[in-house]
Amino acid sequence: MAFRDRPVQDADQATTIHLTPHELETLQKLVVKDGDILSPTELIEAFVADLTGSWRTNGSDEREYAFAWFKRRASDYIEAVDALEWLEE
Repeated sequence: MAFRDRPVQDADQATTIHLTPHELETLQKLVVKDGDILSPTELIEAFVADLTGSWRTNGSDEREYAFAWFKRRASDYIEAVDALEWLEE
């Protein structure tokens, strides 16, 4: 399915992540700077939206950079061709 054809989804699923106090404090400092993102949660949600090609993505550059990070991080576990599937037009 092409990226632009993906349906808008209203249902949310909650998950828990574990951060050190330093990680959380640093995220809080980062998100205060620009004002577009209001919390560490929203920052993480924005990154995941870009990585997964969600309807909530922040644009093609953001998707490209999120995937580049993932590809470097998980290169031993994924096939690039399969992972690029969400970039189809």
